[in-house]
Amino acid sequence: MGKEAVLLLMLAEAIGLMALYCLLRRLSQFTKRTWDDVPEFLRQINHEAVKKLFDAAEEREALAFGNSRRALRCRLDLAREYLRSLHHNVTIVYQWGETEWQDMVRHHLEYDEETRQKMLLLHREAVTFLVAARVALVKTWIWSVVQFEKWPVLPLASVADLRTPGSVDLLHAYQRVKEAAAALASVYGEEHSDEIGNLM
Repeated sequence: MGKEAVLLLMLAEAIGLMALYCLLRRLSQFTKRTWDDVPEFLRQINHEAVKKLFDAAEEREALAFGNSRRALRCRLDLAREYLRSLHHNVTIVYQWGETEWQDMVRHHLEYDEETRQKMLLLHREAVTFLVAARVALVKTWIWSVVQFEKWPVLPLASVADLRTPGSVDLLHAYQRVKEAAAALASVYGEEHSDEIGNLM
């Protein structure tokens, strides 16, 4: 067997193992969220800090002095942490919205049209955010793997650019998810809508 065939076999095995890992990880997750689960699982977000980190002017100022590559790597790691927290929160409310919809269908519940529209809006906004956030997280992973801070020949990454993968502004998209989740929570009472607003 030639070297090329061995390399292809190793690559196929690696892809297979990664696919198996992703499948098992997905199967291990509990996704049937009810409203009672949501508040306990949400992570508090420091929105001012997130906004500041993804601001281009702030980034230029932060990188103006000292070792800009090391500073940018630190900012990249912080961006990954913030993105994971935002992604986590959106995943929780998405799962809750999906559970509400599935229960409505399975148990033939009579939800009014306004409530159904709130569920659909949460679904749409959450999916938009989750796809865009995954793109941004993949970019942070790639930049981390290549360790650009050690190689002066590599162009500098931009944390500020991570805010808009494609045409989606992640911070605005997150706010829309938050508003959609609060609107759906209001079905259970306005105090729950306020709770979403405070927690997310």
